[in-house]
Amino acid sequence: MPSTQQEKAGLRDRPFSVLLGRLLFILSGVLPLLALALPDPDAMVLIWSVFVIVWLLRRPLARILSPLPAFTALIILFLFSGLITEVLAWGSTVWRGGDTPVVFHPQLGVDLTIAIGFYGGLGLGWALLARFFRFTLIETVLCAGIYGILVEQDGMVLLQILQTLPRNLPLALLLGAYVFLVYGAFTGIAFAPLAPIQGRRSHHWVRFVLVLPVSYVMANLGVISVLAIWELFGGLPDARSALTHPIW
Repeated sequence: MPSTQQEKAGLRDRPFSVLLGRLLFILSGVLPLLALALPDPDAMVLIWSVFVIVWLLRRPLARILSPLPAFTALIILFLFSGLITEVLAWGSTVWRGGDTPVVFHPQLGVDLTIAIGFYGGLGLGWALLARFFRFTLIETVLCAGIYGILVEQDGMVLLQILQTLPRNLPLALLLGAYVFLVYGAFTGIAFAPLAPIQGRRSHHWVRFVLVLPVSYVMANLGVISVLAIWELFGGLPDARSALTHPIW
């Protein structure tokens, strides 16, 4: 067992470690900006910078959101962070000259309507969970990151990681980290302002078991709902090059 002096030393060191961790987290928000200077820039990574900015502004944002029920605020924040993520994903491909962004639909306007269903469904799922359970910000980022690796592109990314793993471990880890950070970031954006206004909730471990199925079901129900609405108007517009028809 640690001695009393060791315990006191640990208590003295803890504030510094917390400060250092926060400083490193803030500095991490600069890295995506530097990545834009690379020969093949990827705007998608900017979602992490947005996460850091929202975290820095979490207390004033919490005051702005405080009149709203936390349930409603979380769904709104998920839509906000999700639509930013979708625009960055679409723009990243088009910026580099690609005509088929890896999003729901090549035309941004159509894509965002489907994204409302996806991120709105995710937000509703998380809001239902948050009504009964309390998640720390780190827990939400970790859960969302794992969820992203499992479901991105209907599991094709996970398959690609597993296939790459034996041949190129660094590349497989980089791909996994990329997806993890994107999903973790947009979920963190939604939760960061709500941390100061969350009420008392259960910390039971079952919350971690429920996150993945609830997220998956609600996100898909959201997409199905939007597609059903599109069917009332004749279905989705035909996919065309995002370079020649960027919006619709």
